[in-house]
Amino acid sequence: MSVSDHDLIRNAIAHWPLALDQADPRLLTEAFAPDAVIHYPPPVGTLQGINGLKSLMETHFQGVMTYHCSGTQVIQLQSPVTATARTYAIGIHFFPGEPGRTPRRIYGYYDDRLVKGAEGWRIAERRIVEHLPIDAF
Repeated sequence: MSVSDHDLIRNAIAHWPLALDQADPRLLTEAFAPDAVIHYPPPVGTLQGINGLKSLMETHFQGVMTYHCSGTQVIQLQSPVTATARTYAIGIHFFPGEPGRTPRRIYGYYDDRLVKGAEGWRIAERRIVEHLPIDAF
C-alpha cells in the first residue's frame, strides 16, 4: 500500500493538536522540524524551534486543558520536498484550577510551510491566525 504526500502532510499537521491536548511534547517532533519558526498572535509572538514550543507548553499551557479540532484543509505541493498548507482549526482552552472561568474559544487557521526530510514531512514555518474574535459568539 502506498501513502500519498498529502496523507503524510496531514498526519504531520495532526500531531500538533495531539501534542497540546495530551500535554505530550514528545509528539512535537512528529509535526515540526527541529528549527521550525512558529508565529503566534500577540502576546505570545514568534517561537524558535521545538524547544520554543516545549517552553510554551510548560508556561502558557500550565494548568490549562485543551481541545483542538482541525477541519477544512488545502495542501499544495510546491516541489517534491516542499509544500504549503492552510488548516482551519478550533481550539478550546479550559481552566480547571479557576472555577467559574469561561473556557477560551479560538477560531482560526494555520498557514504552514512544510519540508520533506529524512524523517518525512515536517512543518518548517507556521503562522497561527485568529480568524474570528474571541468574543464573536
